[in-house]
Amino acid sequence: MRKKKLSDEISMKNLLVEEHNARMSKGQIVEAYDWDQIVSSLFSSQQLTWDQEIEELVKKHSTKGKVYLLNDEIIATLQQLRSKGYTLVAATNGFAKYQLPVMEFLGIASHFDVILTLIKRGTPSLIQECSRV
Repeated sequence: MRKKKLSDEISMKNLLVEEHNARMSKGQIVEAYDWDQIVSSLFSSQQLTWDQEIEELVKKHSTKGKVYLLNDEIIATLQQLRSKGYTLVAATNGFAKYQLPVMEFLGIASHFDVILTLIKRGTPSLIQECSRV
């Protein structure tokens, strides 16, 4: 991670997004979604201490008003698709430990037969993996 100092013009969020984008542009797909490592590196580069897990923050903030379904019909649609015999797969570039708490809070995780994530798959070829399900 290149060194940048925090200032009024550069927020922590901007630095996090910048590092994510830098990793993506280098083809470091899995590393680009390792928010624990990104945050730890960023704090270290700023001589700051970070002792929390992002997973715990995701769980803490997976609450009403902070996460929500984009459409109220999503669960009914998933149920309808399943009743018609479709295999339902959720595929995400994110790590399971960041994605599952949100999906569970929203009540959608149990509606999928398979949830594919980068960490489970180990490579960014989720589309290829989905075609095998």
